[in-house]
Amino acid sequence: MKRIIPLIAIALWLSGANALAQNYFSSREDNPVSNDGPKAFISMGPSAALTLSNLSASSSVYDNFGSRTGFSAGAFLNIRFLNRNVRSTAETGVLAFQPEIRFTMAGGDSSDSSLGLSYITIPLMLQVSPSANLYIEAGPSVGLNIAHTPDNIVASGTEFHLADLKANDVALALGLGYHFGKLGMGARYYMGSSDLASNMPWKNRWFEIGVSYAIPLIKQHPKSIDF
Repeated sequence: MKRIIPLIAIALWLSGANALAQNYFSSREDNPVSNDGPKAFISMGPSAALTLSNLSASSSVYDNFGSRTGFSAGAFLNIRFLNRNVRSTAETGVLAFQPEIRFTMAGGDSSDSSLGLSYITIPLMLQVSPSANLYIEAGPSVGLNIAHTPDNIVASGTEFHLADLKANDVALALGLGYHFGKLGMGARYYMGSSDLASNMPWKNRWFEIGVSYAIPLIKQHPKSIDF
């Protein structure tokens, strides 16, 4: 009996694999979309978001920063690939790479001062779609500081000069979103890994929720190309 059960399981597995193989090849024969449909889907467009930022302190001495509201806006290029199955087009691809360029407001409010930071950010996002319209994303974001206000701030009774502010900021972004046709909605959380300055042990953190509009650029490669 102990030998029969594994043999039955193996037989059932082989039968299932054979049925899946037959369905796969019959689908390719019966469904022209699988052969002649889009092999990659490329789109671009504008995006905008509301942000809620804060400063995370590496020392408990400077932990009195509150949240600051702002916005982020820019443009993206999305390259979506890896068809989900033979009946899918690339619009329902499993993976996508999305580079962006954005203007982003960050910073935080302390009990003594309000610090506003403005960056040009370049997120490089890898997206995974568990379903046709839902996606989960992660990737690095590089920021270039272009403005700050005020010139000096006071935190925990200590004055800091923003002339010492670092020009660059590197963050990790995590998010999810959903496509409603060309319109998309998404949310992200950015975790900065760089101190604002050598004497400012604070890292940027911000959450954003926004919308985007995708304009198709390339929908279909020539029929002779197959991936």
